Amino acid sequence: MPKVVGIDAKTFLFDGMPVKVGSYLEVINPDFCRTGATIRVKTIIGKGDCVEIGIYSNIAQPGWHDLDGRVSNGHGYWMDRKSFVRFLRPKDILKYVVSGDIKYKNISLKGMRCKILHSNYNDTHCFVELEKDVGGGSGDGTGKKGHCIVLDGNILEIDQPKKKEWPGIQTNHCMFQGEIVNDPIFNGDYVFLTLRTAIFQTDANNQFVELSQDIPLMVEPTGPVNVAKNYIKQGRKLLAWCHYKSWETNGSMQHAFVVRKFDLGSKPYEAPERGGTPPLPS
Repeated sequence: MPKVVGIDAKTFLFDGMPVKVGSYLEVINPDFCRTGATIRVKTIIGKGDCVEIGIYSNIAQPGWHDLDGRVSNGHGYWMDRKSFVRFLRPKDILKYVVSGDIKYKNISLKGMRCKILHSNYNDTHCFVELEKDVGGGSGDGTGKKGHCIVLDGNILEIDQPKKKEWPGIQTNHCMFQGEIVNDPIFNGDYVFLTLRTAIFQTDANNQFVELSQDIPLMVEPTGPVNVAKNYIKQGRKLLAWCHYKSWETNGSMQHAFVVRKFDLGSKPYEAPERGGTPPLPS
């Protein structure tokens, strides 16, 4: 038998599944209430094994009461956990989509998502709660005001969530370490640099040799422009964190690695300027 345990005044567990105030319930014993009714959890009292569950029906039921003034008379019923698992269980509320080309108050409903609140006795029409306020009702108090209307069930389709196709690993991120070949070139707020790195490959004798490889770098106006202007000159060693970018100029494809961050290394030695007459030896 499923186990019902109260957690707090708003939630209890039904066989490990959380049920909250407002949750929809499915009647598993037809003798419990009239068919066609929508049953929801109205209130929860107690914790642990000592939990009382107040349920609400949109249709008045014989022998029901008012949950101590919480609902209209005949619409409420107190249950302990043993009675709950005997007559009810949580209901999975499916999402639907209006597939028919229909309008309500000049508002197109086609493609609008909704959930079924309850059906009538022949199940051809049902009260639904739409995702948008269309100026409808409240579904006899079971749904949001303005969102609820009656629709033909034949124009509703189960909303099947689209599965996202896994595009694979997409990472545009790289890092280069080397030495700046020439002084930076400034073009407006953009800075262009050439970073010389090295790659290793085998020669005709199957020996590893080191080959120079020049990397085109670009600093955009939102990037570390001030660092490039004030601290980077020919011969500066650094590490550049980049992403690849391509663009077209006058029909010619251009490309560069856009720098997001510089880690500065050593710079060429600059001898200090000396002025004046050297002192005579004493």
